[in-house]
Amino acid sequence: MPKPHFSLPKLKPLELDGQVVDLNFFLTTDYQDASAAAVELPGLIEFVNENLQVMVEGKARAYARLKQAKAKAYFDLKEGLWETRGHQSKPTEAAVEHAIELEQPVIDASEQYAVFSGYVSRLYQTIQTLHDKLGITRTSEATRRAMLEEADRPSEE
Repeated sequence: MPKPHFSLPKLKPLELDGQVVDLNFFLTTDYQDASAAAVELPGLIEFVNENLQVMVEGKARAYARLKQAKAKAYFDLKEGLWETRGHQSKPTEAAVEHAIELEQPVIDASEQYAVFSGYVSRLYQTIQTLHDKLGITRTSEATRRAMLEEADRPSEE
C-alpha cells in the first residue's frame, strides 16, 4: 500500500517592523548542527519579542480607546443622540448599552482592538514555537552525539 504524501502548509511570511520574516525557512530547516540554530534562532526570537512588546502596548492603547469610545457613545446617547438615531424604545440602561455597540466609533475601536489582540496572540505563539524548535534541535544534536560516541566506543566483549 503506498504511503500517503502529506505536505506541510506554507505559513504566510510575517511582516514586522518593515521586514519580512520567512517562518517556513526557520521552522522547516533541519539544523544538523545546533550551533547554527543557536546563532539564528535567539536573534529571531528577540526580534519577534521586540515586536510583541510593541503590539502589547498597542493593544493596551486600543483597549483604552475602545473604553473611551464606549463612554462617549454612552453619554451622547443619554444626552439626545438616542432620539436623533430614531430609537423607538425607551432609553433604559440595558438598551443604551446595546446601542453603544452600534456606534461607528465603537465598532472601529473594537476592530482595532481585535487586530492588536490577534497580533499579540500570533507573536506570542511564534516565540513559543521558535523556542521549541531551538530546544528540539539541541536535543536532536545531543542524541546524535551520544549515538556517535556509543558507536565509536570499543566493544567490551
